[in-house]
Amino acid sequence: MDISIVVAVYNVEKYLRRYLNSIFSQHLCGTFEVIAVNGASTDSSARTLETNLQREPRLAVISRQVNKGLSITRATAMKAALGEYVMHVDSDDWP
Repeated sequence: MDISIVVAVYNVEKYLRRYLNSIFSQHLCGTFEVIAVNGASTDSSARTLETNLQREPRLAVISRQVNKGLSITRATAMKAALGEYVMHVDSDDWP
């Protein structure tokens, strides 16, 4: 695995589908994974992640029962990352 893309997810249903479509449509030199950590979202973000998880093998989802904030969320994803390089993006980002 070349790149691990870490995204913290918390109540971003408005942006999440667009973000995931954008990132998975990228043509990179090498392989990448997306690690999404859902910090106990109360909207439909978890459902959106589950739907994408079923059709996108490069997506890994970690679900938290309690929102512990951005730094803990990112640290959780970093422990699961398989990439030689790790980058962090926000779930409302898209190129």
